[in-house]
Amino acid sequence: MISVTAKPITKITGDTSNTSKWVGIHQPVEFEVKRKDISIILIKNSSNGNKFFKISRIDFNNSGLQEGKSFAYLCGPEDNKRQFTLTPISFIIGVKSVLIEVSMAGVIDANKITTYKAYINVDRKGYYIETFVYQSIKNASLELAGVVRSKTDVWGDAKINIQKVLSSNITNQNKSSYTKINEPIYNQGGIYNIKTREIYDGFIGPFTTLLNTDNLYFVNGSKQLQDPNNYNFGEFVPTLNDSRVSKAKFLSVFDKPTYFNNYPFDISFIYSDNLIAKQITRHEDVNGLGSPTSTDLLMNGRGFVNRLMVSGSFASTVKTLDVWLESGNDTTQNPSTGKGTLTDVGTIFDPIKGTVKHKLEDVQNWLKRYDNTTAPVTRERS
Repeated sequence: MISVTAKPITKITGDTSNTSKWVGIHQPVEFEVKRKDISIILIKNSSNGNKFFKISRIDFNNSGLQEGKSFAYLCGPEDNKRQFTLTPISFIIGVKSVLIEVSMAGVIDANKITTYKAYINVDRKGYYIETFVYQSIKNASLELAGVVRSKTDVWGDAKINIQKVLSSNITNQNKSSYTKINEPIYNQGGIYNIKTREIYDGFIGPFTTLLNTDNLYFVNGSKQLQDPNNYNFGEFVPTLNDSRVSKAKFLSVFDKPTYFNNYPFDISFIYSDNLIAKQITRHEDVNGLGSPTSTDLLMNGRGFVNRLMVSGSFASTVKTLDVWLESGNDTTQNPSTGKGTLTDVGTIFDPIKGTVKHKLEDVQNWLKRYDNTTAPVTRERS
């Protein structure tokens, strides 16, 4: 049988009580799968100095184990795994279990092996793991996006990278209406999941279970290797934790964006799965006066990358605008179930501060300056 042993999930830097399921799809999106054909229940001595491996009768049936046909015996912890080639001498077949007689001559520390970590992998012709990748790039159900086939190593381990499947279904079209306070940017983020099965010598095994509760998330982007959380977008994923060391960042690459009056202006953010049960509110503070306006976000963009609009049409006296998001009370709109108790109200994003008042000729002058210089067009994110 096979099982998924690791997923592209990480503890969020600065908030180790929460995990991030969000990855960039232009870098490896990797799962780890373990193959264990037969688990060993216990090891006992035989009367002639050999050993008996006890396995279940179900595992033995159709396993391909035969007298004189060798198999791989694997044991030990992950940091000290060992593999030995053993040959069955005889079988004692019971109703519920089977004893396999083997010689342990040459097996290192044969009497010190932690038996519950031991397992058998049989020689199976043409063995490979088939992974079905499911993806949703719109606010809809998951659909089959592609298939990946992978071989296992001598330990029965496989690393399955599904990045090419996810990225091949993505476009960079901007279909924002710019009429809503927030809306999902389809193709800029979405949901994915996998199920796997093993195939060999004409046999097709059952799939691992595909559950919506196991869904993962992607961003149409990539990360620097030196960034926190590596390929994972953890520092951009909001969590309901007031004690978080650094709040989540907006996805927009600028530190202080410039706003041009009478033009639509938006800031991208991850509408995290951590926020499913909470009402999220946009706050705007003009000129830092400390009297922000508050507007509730629409909730149909949960689980996707969203565009957050600023109010727009500011008066000429407006010089700066602080924008941030806060989590509010539990929402009655499609509330989550089974998520446990969520924390109280708190700021979930670092505020973005931007210059407001600019005219069209300012844009034209800026473009001319850019054409004549090599100065960067954005500031580095702090």
